[in-house]
Amino acid sequence: MPVRRKPIPLAVKVAVLERTLCGLLCCDKIEYDHRPPLYLRERINDGCIPFENDPAYIEAIPKQEHAKRTHGTAATSYGSDAHERAKTKRLAQRFFDATTRLVQAEEAIRRSRSRPLPGGRNSPLKKTIAGKVVRRSKP
Repeated sequence: MPVRRKPIPLAVKVAVLERTLCGLLCCDKIEYDHRPPLYLRERINDGCIPFENDPAYIEAIPKQEHAKRTHGTAATSYGSDAHERAKTKRLAQRFFDATTRLVQAEEAIRRSRSRPLPGGRNSPLKKTIAGKVVRRSKP
């Protein structure tokens, strides 16, 4: 189940707007963008590092720019947060699958070595120089 993020408090929104107001005077719709995106931040118990509502890591940008950053353009999602998140998820799954296959191969090798080679050093039987098969004595 995806983690629901907390809404940005009004005090944080005001602090962000004060910091970036000069560039947004011509915009009618403003949205708030987390930089770096929340999914890239280190998760702790009930939040993340840096704190998800830290004004230093939130930008007030025009609605169209926020949509472009988050979902990409109409033609492609390349370069957007959605593209980066999907790619990260794909690569993590590929790495997990490769690691799982490697562990399974190592277990198969270990299982194949569990029985001693007949007549080998770990076998309970040995062949004497004369060619007789005798039980190996314990030292």
